[in-house]
Formats: sequence, C-alpha cells, structure tokens
Amino acid sequence: MNPIEVSMFDIGGGLEVLSGQPRGQVILGKLVAAVAPQESFTPVFLNFKSVNVATGSFLRSAILAFRDHCVRAKLNLYPVLANVSDDIIGDLKLVLEPRGDAFMVCELDGESTVSSVRLVGSLDDTQRQTLEAVRRKGEADAITLKTVHDEEEGTEGIGVTGWNNRLASLAEKGLVVEIKRGRTKLYRPILEFT
Repeated sequence: MNPIEVSMFDIGGGLEVLSGQPRGQVILGKLVAAVAPQESFTPVFLNFKSVNVATGSFLRSAILAFRDHCVRAKLNLYPVLANVSDDIIGDLKLVLEPRGDAFMVCELDGESTVSSVRLVGSLDDTQRQTLEAVRRKGEADAITLKTVHDEEEGTEGIGVTGWNNRLASLAEKGLVVEIKRGRTKLYRPILEFT
C-alpha cells in the first residue's frame, strides 16, 4: 500500500480559504484528474496544510463528492483528510452530522507519518458498533461479527444479512475497505483509529 498525498493548498491555487460550491466543483475535477484507479486499497491523504478555512459548501461539493466518486467507481482509493484546522473540522461536522455521515481525519508530518487518526462526524449506533467491532478484529466478515456479537451478548441477535448490510453501509461511506476473497467479503478500517 503506497498512499497518495494531495496538497489541497496547491490544488486550490495557493488559497488559504477554500469556499463555495463552484470552487468545490472545480477542485473536484482536479482531484479526480490527479489520481488514478489502484489495483489494491490505497489511502488518499487530502492534506490541508496551509489551508485555514474550507466552507461547508466547498467540503460538500469537493471533498464529499470526491469520496463518493472513489467509492462508487470502485477505484480502490480511500480519501482521508490530513492536517485539518479546528475551523475546518467545525465546518466538516456541520456538513456530516445532519447526514449521519463521517470522515477519517489525521495528522501527517513531512515524512508522511500518520498520527492522531480519528473519526469526525456522526454515525448511528449500529454503524458505530459495527465499525468498532471491525476495528477490534482488524479484519472481519459478517459471519465473524455475528459470532462475536452473539457470544458477547449471550444471545442470538442480528443475523448475517444484518451484519452484511451494516458493513456495506460503512464501505459506502469509505470508512472500511471491502476485500473479496473468493465468495467472502472481508472488511477492515481504512486506518487504525482511536
């Protein structure tokens, strides 16, 4: 896995403020052109170093649209926001929380070392529980999660189909990687997080 890093400051024309839907759509086109489909899971670090502000309309039309494009087109690209200011985190939450959506964010140093990985946004309880279960296992399929959950709860609860639906929902949000091994679909987090 060789991560890709894209400077949002550079791709944004050296602007410290990235705002508005029109600019977001232009940046979306640049992001799509800047990356190529990968053969295997590849994080794409969208590095916001030197960008002080990114408005909600920009984040919706550029960042979330880019993530959705990567997932729908099955490019094996998983966007992660890096070096995001507190102001941008605030606007990101305003965009994500009403949608019941979330995004991975982290810190990235000059040597591409990842730290402080966390989830920003809002997931419903079942999605959060499922993501946490995948995180604990490192890699899991629906049958494994059902077995573990049933053992922990001491009762049969959610069926395999329910776990498959939960995992597919997290994959659609770009929070877990879907890996096919024969007929089995395994899932793992895009990054280790706290």
